[in-house]
Amino acid sequence: MQMLIPGDVVGWNNRGAVRMSMNNYQGAIADFSSAIELDPVLAGAYNNRGLARGLEDDLAGSIEDFTLAVTIDPRYAVAWYNRGNARVAMDDAKRAVEDYTKALVLDPEMVAARNNRAFALLTLGDHAGALNDLDRVVSAFPEDASGWYNRGVVRRLAGDRQGAIADLTRAAALGDSLSATVLDELIPPER
Repeated sequence: MQMLIPGDVVGWNNRGAVRMSMNNYQGAIADFSSAIELDPVLAGAYNNRGLARGLEDDLAGSIEDFTLAVTIDPRYAVAWYNRGNARVAMDDAKRAVEDYTKALVLDPEMVAARNNRAFALLTLGDHAGALNDLDRVVSAFPEDASGWYNRGVVRRLAGDRQGAIADLTRAAALGDSLSATVLDELIPPER
């Protein structure tokens, strides 16, 4: 790693991103912390440090950083999404749904937030809400096997066997290997 200019906020933040990509999470956290010391209102550095902390299994610290990021910049959709992910990891699906919803208000096309909110809703027993989100994911990306697979699994859990078979068949046709396993459970082999 090359030496940084001591007051170079962008340099510290960028080096933290490089370190994170190299799985050096402690080094990344240190670099993001240096960027934050230089610019305490740099929402991106808090978001990045939150990601690195999460990868170090410091979920409480991760949520704290994402919270600071959205406090500084309430329109930072990715930080809302990231906080939702951290909350799911801490088994707080209700508040994760709130964070994913906020991310989607800010960026309605954020498919990852819609997909993750669907599974948080499913955790809360809201099959209809989960299916609504997954309908939109499949509509936006009809050639993505994972969307069909996910909706098929939720349909199965909701008791819609025929819908599950249709979605899982489509996912399998698009190359999803897990779909065949679930289909085998739904459609027993003929004897």
